[in-house]
Amino acid sequence: MIRVGIADSGVDGVARAVVCARADFGREGQQREPQEAPRDRAGHGSALAALIANTHAVELLDARIFDAELRASAAQTAAAIDWLVAQGA
Repeated sequence: MIRVGIADSGVDGVARAVVCARADFGREGQQREPQEAPRDRAGHGSALAALIANTHAVELLDARIFDAELRASAAQTAAAIDWLVAQGA
């Protein structure tokens, strides 16, 4: 199975998708406990996950970087990428 990492607004209940790990990142790039529901206030991360899940047998890695105002810092993005690579994406 292929592992695909998504650094976006989060992933909520996507059909056929297996989310094998989740992480949330604060403005300074610190990893936080993942918020359970709702994970994706914007819907963008879930839409992206649905597209990916429909193409192959994949395990998704959900790195949520956008905050409640749908902003993300460079530190959040860099920390999420590091985490995704460490998880096998």
